[in-house]
Amino acid sequence: MASWGRHWKTKEISVAVGAELSTLQALHKTFVAKAQEAHDIKTKVDSALESAVWTGKYSEDFRTAWTDYRANLDKLNEALEGAAKDVKVNHNNIAAATGEGDRI
Repeated sequence: MASWGRHWKTKEISVAVGAELSTLQALHKTFVAKAQEAHDIKTKVDSALESAVWTGKYSEDFRTAWTDYRANLDKLNEALEGAAKDVKVNHNNIAAATGEGDRI
């Protein structure tokens, strides 16, 4: 009687996690700065619109569109702030794991 065996091939999956700390620092700095810029754009345009004497179709069209634009700036700000926090945690965890004293 013949013996039949099954040979299962397993695929080894390896996941590498890493980064160059100096590039994470630069990325974090960029995310923080651009999040602030998104916030500043919204704040400055809101202020300018509140103080402007501007009426008519173009004013109404822009003010209507601005509602969407400012919501998008809020989303951008939140995304960049969240990404900055994630990059900071990632940087600091890698620095701790590799014995680097550098922290954000």
